[in-house]
Amino acid sequence: MRITELDRRDYDGFELVMGYDTSFYYALRERGGGTMVTWELVKTPCRRHHVEWAVRLFDRRWEDPRVYAVWDGQTMAAVMEITPERAADRLRISSLYVDENYRRQGVGRMLVTRASEIAAGQRRRCLTARVRSDNWGAVAFGAEMGMGIVGFDALYRAGEDGIFPLELGKKI
Repeated sequence: MRITELDRRDYDGFELVMGYDTSFYYALRERGGGTMVTWELVKTPCRRHHVEWAVRLFDRRWEDPRVYAVWDGQTMAAVMEITPERAADRLRISSLYVDENYRRQGVGRMLVTRASEIAAGQRRRCLTARVRSDNWGAVAFGAEMGMGIVGFDALYRAGEDGIFPLELGKKI
């Protein structure tokens, strides 16, 4: 398998349908009050469900996105989009997709390792990614790659379904 950078002219707007199955989520509990508040993330079981959404590569909201793919011959096994966040001096993994047929075979690891190498080469202070609090597999994969939970957005969609974004990150 080989990693290549995708040419924006060929893949601008290319749509990936991302998805995962889960039976756990992180619930957020607030403790204390006033000026002393702590938050606790609690792994909580839920009814097994499938989550799916579409992502377009080279999204205009990113500063300077770059996209990498892992190829198995002519088959695109995985795709990762990264973008610098210059004001925060970090590199963000904005999308990471691994085809179901290639999961748990080291393909995602290849891409995140490449992102870490790029972040180091650009002298970024950290590598980050945002995942949903019910994407237990992504949280576990991030932990395997040395990324911990470094933040969350408890106001996202105002608790519509109790799911919120978690920020994963690691120092470079």
